[in-house]
Amino acid sequence: MNLQFGCGFFCYGSPCDTGYLFATFFVVHDTDDRPFDMQMVWSSNRDQMVQENATLTLTFTGELVLRNLDGTLVWSTNTSTPAFQRMSIEESGNLVLYNSSGRVIWQSFDYPTDTLLRGQKLKVGQKLTANISPKNTSQGRFYLTLLHDGFAMFTASAPAKIYFRSPKPRTGVELSYAQFDNQSINIYSEEGGSPSVNLPVPKSSLYNKLDWDAHLRVCSVQETEGRSSLDYVPPFLKSIAECDYPRPCGDYGVCTNGQCSCQGDDDAFKPTDVSEPKSGCIPRVPLVCSQTGGSQGHHFLELEHVSYFTYVFDNSSMPGLASRDECKTLCLENCSCKAAFFRYRTNFSSGYCYLEFNIYSMNTNNPVETYYNSTAYIKIQSRAKRIKSLFVVIICASVGGTIALFILLWAWISNSRKSRHKIEKDEDEGEDDHVDWPAGLPLRFSFEELQDFTNGFGIKLGSGGFGSVYEGVLSDGSKIPVKCLDRAGHGQKGFRAEVETLGKIDHLNLVRLKGFCAQKSHRMLVYEHLANGSLDKWIFSNKGHQCFLDWKSRSKVVLDIARGLTYLHEECQERIIHFDIKPQNILLDQNFNAKVSDFGLAKLVYRDQSEVITMMRGTPGYMAPELLNMRITEKADIFSFGVMVIEIVSGKRSRELSEDGLVSLLQVKAAEGSLIDLVYPGIENEETGIMEEAIKLIKVGMWCVQDNFRRRPAMSTVVKALEGVIDTFNDVPPLLAGSTVASNQQSLFSSELSVLSGPR
Repeated sequence: MNLQFGCGFFCYGSPCDTGYLFATFFVVHDTDDRPFDMQMVWSSNRDQMVQENATLTLTFTGELVLRNLDGTLVWSTNTSTPAFQRMSIEESGNLVLYNSSGRVIWQSFDYPTDTLLRGQKLKVGQKLTANISPKNTSQGRFYLTLLHDGFAMFTASAPAKIYFRSPKPRTGVELSYAQFDNQSINIYSEEGGSPSVNLPVPKSSLYNKLDWDAHLRVCSVQETEGRSSLDYVPPFLKSIAECDYPRPCGDYGVCTNGQCSCQGDDDAFKPTDVSEPKSGCIPRVPLVCSQTGGSQGHHFLELEHVSYFTYVFDNSSMPGLASRDECKTLCLENCSCKAAFFRYRTNFSSGYCYLEFNIYSMNTNNPVETYYNSTAYIKIQSRAKRIKSLFVVIICASVGGTIALFILLWAWISNSRKSRHKIEKDEDEGEDDHVDWPAGLPLRFSFEELQDFTNGFGIKLGSGGFGSVYEGVLSDGSKIPVKCLDRAGHGQKGFRAEVETLGKIDHLNLVRLKGFCAQKSHRMLVYEHLANGSLDKWIFSNKGHQCFLDWKSRSKVVLDIARGLTYLHEECQERIIHFDIKPQNILLDQNFNAKVSDFGLAKLVYRDQSEVITMMRGTPGYMAPELLNMRITEKADIFSFGVMVIEIVSGKRSRELSEDGLVSLLQVKAAEGSLIDLVYPGIENEETGIMEEAIKLIKVGMWCVQDNFRRRPAMSTVVKALEGVIDTFNDVPPLLAGSTVASNQQSLFSSELSVLSGPR
């Protein structure tokens, strides 16, 4: 048997009507050198397949670009060097781009999908993300990542839930990367040292794959009845029973010794697919969550001796003690809560209360064999509530049918008399009292509660274009900033965008939304308290005084912001474009960790979209030039980030640096070889070697503010450059499309096209 790696367009599944992936794969040949199987191990465009006649372009400057049939950009390596030499698929399965000196400028091993091959490193923070299903390669509901104290597997929900953690290294050891060989997964604390953690796998294994069902499988290639891979469960995972995984029985399913069931009577749950017991369960009566207060018609299905997969790993964040009634009340009072799990020691009246907002599979436990027992209270909707609602709907529909013609006539007359501006204003300033908000959002406060927390909005922290921010104190003594939005500047659409966006995301470098108020004309946002306020107060000169943040803090802030944007652009289930990245929207906690805030202008970009069409939005000076064309990608945020990087390095606002525009100034300084003039005064007195780091950061900013958005790097590439993993941004880029630098390199942009002409 012969095994070889290749790359090209790959049809995942049959037929190929779902599209194609540009991928690397291994091909297995039998003893007569005939291929009999092919397995994909990496893909560039797993979330956005291309159609027949898509093109793959390798430019003379070393950029690999994938475009769909209509010419839209789907994926790019975001690399460019005049010294590019070749592309190669290595024996290890690594797709590599080399420059003329043999240095790697890009490799697929740095961008893992769901598979870790032999010799491939998984660095701290990198992820293996499972497919959605056996037939859908898009990023699914589970991921594996390397932490500083071992690797762990999580659900991709918000917040993420852990379901496995590897053994930890000895105390004081901070891990750096994991690497797989043919008989173990070794985790190292430093390059060239001995493994700090060793996890054995079967010998002659080819790859590790995080599968769609949350299982990590080790595969080896053997020719057996026309099949090329045999799956093994690694020994270190055999301690996890099938029922301890997140979804062995689908959402709401109950797993008992590997068997699945839906619990409750006719008012509770039914199988999603009666022919497939593991497909999960769905409520017979959908939950109503109007967020308007009062009774929602909710009650509980009580399941004794039923637990949840996360408990084993939750001891470090275990909630406070509560009674059963208190636990149930907490869930009933939170419209978004879908279940309460009460965990207690046998013969004890009090226990620990867990509120869950995304229900995966549950599992039964035997209280005799476990230290803790657990009762699940699953929230269900009363059928009476539904019948009443249907009755009201029928009555309303009947009445509505009677007056429908009058309404249509009124609407026609009204629309003919009102201007478009007035219509949009009415729509944007509509009240939120009766709006159905999606489940899973943070707490909703009343106006009276926030008025009390802020002592009548007595202490004003600041103000901006969308309103004012006041200091508040919750009943537990914790401080909160309350952002009161101006209806004229921040309408219902912008408000919903900020609430729904922040309600779905969870990242160290993104500000956390604790709650909101949407009551009549009052629209307010309650954030976590960040002691050091916004970044602009710390990097710009204030009344003649020098800037406050030292270089170490500034460079860390840049990396924090880049990590937050990487999460928004590349790691969320749907991409999020912020549209208003600027120092005023970066907040600092007590340790000067930076967090991106203010999502009022944000827009979601679905995974099957390469761009979004929108009106011009943002702050002048930070807005990307392509906003004039209204067809925008996440690269608009990268332009704003680049402007802000220059401001952080220089300690001056971009408008203060040049009247002709920041990009023009950078072009001049680069041509003169005087980028050092842009660094804030006094930096050379802090530490040796800092000036070189500052120049490197200016070059990173220059790559981000290029007029041609396709040449701007992805934020994940920026993070790698800031972390020192790659040296992509050592050269000065062609900032302007019509510049001398760009014109001199124009001849380098001719390319050879690889056309997808049909199924392969």
